[in-house]
Formats: sequence, C-alpha cells, structure tokens
Amino acid sequence: MDIKPLERTSLKKLISEPLNDNEKYLIKSFSPDIYVALQGGKSQENVASGDIQLPFFNRATYIEKSSAPGLDKLNKSELFLHWVRFGFNEKIIPTNFFDENFYLSKYNDIKKSKLWSFKHYLTNGYGEYRTPHNALQDAGPRNHVEKRYRNLVLSEEDFLFLRSIINLFKGTALEKAITKRESNTTIQLLEKNNPLAQIFSEEIYRFSLSAEHEELWCPEGKALLHWLRNGRKLDLDFSAFFCSKTYRSCNRDIASLPSERRLQHFLNHGIFENRKACRVFDAPKYAKNRRIPRGKSALLQAFIEKDIGVADASNNVLLSQRKSCPTELTDTALELKKVEAKISSETIQSQLRKAQEIEPRIDFDTRGRSIFIPGAYSPHSQLYNSMGEIQHSLQKKHYENVVLIPHCRMSGAGRVAGSLTSALSTLFHSTNTCIIVTDGESFDYPNWFPEGTDLLHFFRPTQHLSPGEKNLALTTLIRALQAKRVFNVNSRRGWTTFSQYGAQLSTICDLYSYLFCSDLTAENLRTGYPQEFFRDTFQYHKKIFLDNETIKRELEQDHLLSETQLAKLEVLLSPTTVKKTIQVQRRLQKLKNILPSKPKVFWAGRFDRQKNFRLLTEIARRTPQVEYWVWGKAVLNDTNIESHPKNIVFKGVYGDFSELPLDQCTAWLYTSLWDGLPTILIDVAATGTPIIASNVGGIPTLLEGFGGSLVDSYANADAYISRIQELLQNIEAFRENANTLANLVESKYSIENYNESIKIALDT
Repeated sequence: MDIKPLERTSLKKLISEPLNDNEKYLIKSFSPDIYVALQGGKSQENVASGDIQLPFFNRATYIEKSSAPGLDKLNKSELFLHWVRFGFNEKIIPTNFFDENFYLSKYNDIKKSKLWSFKHYLTNGYGEYRTPHNALQDAGPRNHVEKRYRNLVLSEEDFLFLRSIINLFKGTALEKAITKRESNTTIQLLEKNNPLAQIFSEEIYRFSLSAEHEELWCPEGKALLHWLRNGRKLDLDFSAFFCSKTYRSCNRDIASLPSERRLQHFLNHGIFENRKACRVFDAPKYAKNRRIPRGKSALLQAFIEKDIGVADASNNVLLSQRKSCPTELTDTALELKKVEAKISSETIQSQLRKAQEIEPRIDFDTRGRSIFIPGAYSPHSQLYNSMGEIQHSLQKKHYENVVLIPHCRMSGAGRVAGSLTSALSTLFHSTNTCIIVTDGESFDYPNWFPEGTDLLHFFRPTQHLSPGEKNLALTTLIRALQAKRVFNVNSRRGWTTFSQYGAQLSTICDLYSYLFCSDLTAENLRTGYPQEFFRDTFQYHKKIFLDNETIKRELEQDHLLSETQLAKLEVLLSPTTVKKTIQVQRRLQKLKNILPSKPKVFWAGRFDRQKNFRLLTEIARRTPQVEYWVWGKAVLNDTNIESHPKNIVFKGVYGDFSELPLDQCTAWLYTSLWDGLPTILIDVAATGTPIIASNVGGIPTLLEGFGGSLVDSYANADAYISRIQELLQNIEAFRENANTLANLVESKYSIENYNESIKIALDT
C-alpha cells in the first residue's frame, strides 16, 4: 500500500489494510495518541497534522536512512506510520538514541542469538533494563518509559553521580540513603525539599528537553529523576541558577573537562564557594551584601529567605525595583531561554551568517572557553587510587597549616622551609602543620624541621598521573585537610596548582608562596618561577614572601605594581642558628698577625651553571698558592668536574653546617651567577668568616657596605683573583669587617626576628 500526505482529519482512511499485531504493538508503544486516533478516538486533528511528540522516533534520521521517495513531503505522523508498515521490516532504526554496535557489544547473548537488536530492545530489552545507548538509560518508546518510571530502581550509575555531589546533601537523611544505596528511599527524598530539588526547575528542563531532544520522553512528575538519569549527560539546562557556559566563562581557574564534570563541581563545591554560575543571580554579590560566612551557600540562603533584592541580581538581567523570590527569577530565566531559542533558530542564524559574510569582523561565535574542573572520580581510575593511597598515609585528618616543598636536599629553599615550619610550630604548635613533599622523594635533612611535624610524600603515589591530574589531586588533598593556610616554598607542583586552582583554593584557605630569585638563560634573560607564575597567581595570594629587596624591585618594575599590590610582597630575612663559635681563634690569629702557611678558601654549592663551578676551577688554576676546599655535588649534570687543578680538594657533602672546619678557613668564596639571598652566606657571615661573593640578586642585602666583599664583575675570574689577593694582603681589615657583619647578622637575622615577622605577616 501507499501512504500519501493527509488531506483530512481522520486517520482511518490512511491505512487501507488492517493492522497486524506487530504494527499495533509498535504504534501503541510509540504513540498512544496515534493508536487512539486510528481507532476513531480524540486528538485526530493534532495527529493528522503531525503536531505530536514521538519519543524514540526522529523524522530526519528516518528520511536519511530510507530509500523510499517523497518522504520529505510527509508530516511526522505519516512518516511514523510509513516506518511501521515498511521501515520496520527493512530494519531501519529511526532514532539517534539506539546504538546498535553498543547494544551488541554490551549484550553478548543478543549478539549470539542473531536477533535484530532494535526489535529485541523494543519487545524485551527495555523491560529488562538494558541500555540502548552509552549515554542514556531511559531512551525508548513512550509506553515503555512510562512503565519503567512507575517502578523505577536507581542504577549504580545513578548512585555514582549522587555520591559525586554528596556534599550537597551533607548531614541529611538523603545523604544516608545515597550512601547505603537505598533506591526507594533516595527517590522519595529526592522528590522532597532538598537543595537539588530547590534549584531544579521542571519547566526549564522540559523546555530544554523538547527543544534539543524531542525524541526523549519524560513522564509527568518525574522530571528531576529523568534529568538525573539522562538529561545531565546531555548537558541540558535544568535550573535558572546554573548555566554550564556561564559557569565556564566566569571561573577561568578551572581547565577543560566534559560538561558533566563542571556540573559536579558546581553542585559539590561551587555552590558553597559562591561562584557565579548563571545570569539571573550573582552569588558573589549576594554573599557580600548579606555577609554570608565562607563555606555557606548564598544561593541556598536565598531560597530560605525567599528574598533577592535588585542589588543581589546579576547586572545582565533587568528586574523591577521590588524584591524578587527565587521562583520569579526562574520565570525570568525561562523567558530568556525562549528568546534565545528564537535567536538560535535557523532563520535568524542564516541572516547572521549573511551579515558576517559582508563584514568578516562580525563574530557570532558563542562558544565559551573550555574549562577543567575537579569532579567525581571513578573507583577504577588512577587518580582515585592515588588519592586513596594518600588518604591512608595521612597521620591526621585535618591540619591548620600545610607547607609544600619540592624535596629536601642541600639547598637554601629547604633551609627556609625548615625555618618557616619552625615559626609555624611556634605560633600554632607543631601538630597543626603538615609538610607535603611534591616533586621528588628526597628528604635528606629532617633535622631542619621541628619535631612533631607530620610529613606526607605526595610525589610517590602520584608520579604516574598526568600534570593536570596531579594538580587536581593536590587541590583535592588541600580541601580534604581543611587547611587554613597553605605555604608554597619552591614547589613547582604548588605553583602549577595555584595557577590552575588558585581562585578555588583562595576561597577556602589563605595562600602564601616564597619567591627567591629569577633564573637566567644562556642568553642572560630572566626566567623561572617569578616570570612563569607571578602574574597568573598574584591575585589569589594573601601574601608572597621574598628573602631580599632585589626580587621585590624586579617584580615591581616588571608588573608595574601599585602601592596596594606591593603591600602583598613581604620581605622576610631568613634566620640563622649559627653562632660566633670561632671568634676567639680568629682574634688570636689577628693579634699574632698570622696567616696559615697555605691559605684555605672554602666554597660550597651545586656543581652547575648557576653556582659557576667552572669559574672556580679557573680561579684555582691561576692562584696555586691557595688551597680550595669544596663541598657539594653535581645535580643537573651540566658541569664536568673531572678536570680540575690539584689545589681543589673535594670534601663531599656536609650534613650540617657545624661540621665545617671553619677554624681553618681563611675566606669563603661564592661565585653564583644569579641568586636570592643564600642561607649559606648568612650562616658563614654569622661566624665572622670573611666572604668574597658575586654582586648578584639578594646578596648585596647582606654584604653591601662591607668593603671588599662584593665582586661586581662576577663572571670574570680576574675580579675574584684580585679580591682574593687583596684579602691575603689585608687580612686584618677583612676580619674586622667580618666581625662587624657577624654582629649585624646576630641582631637582624635571628630566629626571634623571623618568627615575629611571620606572626605579623599572618596577622595572628
């Protein structure tokens, strides 16, 4: 038989032959309205005109797959009946929400039976809760969906999502039901008064569903459950108070992940961090105007007060001067969506494209930035397993202070981290501080840190993760520890995490970081943490600590900082614990005017380009009358130490500064090409030992004004040799200057002064 376009309101004459049982089943399953109309019942006019909803049937898809001519002239009802009579027998699947390959790969019994998978799903599979598509659970004909929702059982996938936003239901009976996977109780409580139900709008969800996915059927009164099981995975709007694009564009600290992860972040965290997430309600402004405490949701408070003033609403929405309640804002949002739907219509868009062809600079691209967000983790993911390992290694659940360090090797930054941790222990007790080692496994100097301070190795359980996952893991850890303050002391992982998640972290804790100096490239250009991270993270920091004035001036000049911004930069003089233990021996030597038979000049540091060990070897070759005792080792393998003069004596690596035989030291040589204010020089200065050092970075902070100590031509061996010869000829004057410097260090670089500076910086 032929099916022709209808010219009458009755459908009976459309079917010239009686319907067989299979055809009746298909029509009744897909559209009870068409079935009733064919029996002469109501709705014949709407059905005949094709003005009906046909779940699981897509007009364009069927026309594309069928080879029959003239189908584009049929309306939806006529086209559906054509499929029932002809397309079904040709095994044409008329929907985008049944994936035959997925169905057969998932259900091997159907694959072996050689049944047509789509027919099996319609007749048996749906009733057996089989999944037709990897993204949807409830795609199917209308009658099938209605029947399922009358006795709905939540799936493991549903509970996994609910557990990923469990923070939204914290402390409620719903939280317990979700945790215990109680399906009936969870469904009952979800449909009652809870935060998710408060912000959910059935009107907005149904509008989005019909506009974007008309072939999905949503039973009456089950919109929230339908969104939970299906709509959330399709990125459908469900609330006036969350828009995925707005949330993405207003929160640039989070990087790009699928929209469902953004949704999870908002429901679990963003709603309590009062992030802006929509156009009709400005959560940050509301929280500020109403003085909402940190960690409390401004949006949920607005639902309690049922009172949103014009000053609290987004500037993008025009409201009357009277106060609004959340439901009125929902109506406003729905009207906006209807307007947008008209603007997005093909008629309007084609006109816009024509305008863009005339003037290419017109840009109608509405796509927002992609954003990475922390979200729920699959129990099978590497990230989840890493976080579990970290959790089991924690000695306490919560810490007031967290100190991030890359590792603990012989370095000034390690010493500073130890001093900072000691100061925090003095202010807050050592049990309230946790050291997190982020970039390596070395922790060679535990004696630098106070007893009772807990240590957590973050690098080991996360070394197999991608950089983005490591940042996410560290962010999650900081949140879990509920730290009030996080201090980054030279941790690259700390910097990258602050760069990616600083806006988020700064809402739950105060962020502090240390900057010591810029590095230099082979072309003598500044590089390093100040250039890489300062600009992007400055706004998220409560304070940035510096150990010298030079780096502060650099930052001020490079970034044109205002007085207010400069106030966030705090110069803290690193302390020393070294005392003038060898002063008596020095004074005896001075009185006797005795120099050792062969002067000994000490040098310590990494054998690398920065510390300029190659320059030391040149100096040693040209001053054979001096013996150079050297402590250190190669770290970056960019320096050859095999070829060196005989007057260089390698002493290995010292464990503690007190191990150095400074009573035999004539002078200390420091040849670094760039630096902050090295803690080793502060320690040496405290002993009253004469110093000859390169005039770079923060070193003048310590040595300026002490004649003969600084070498301006710091890359030139001649300049150092001249200064060494001057010292040997005027040892008394150099020792007198060193003694004066030691007294200055004792007063300015003391632990007590450092602790007091930290106390003031933290406003404690």
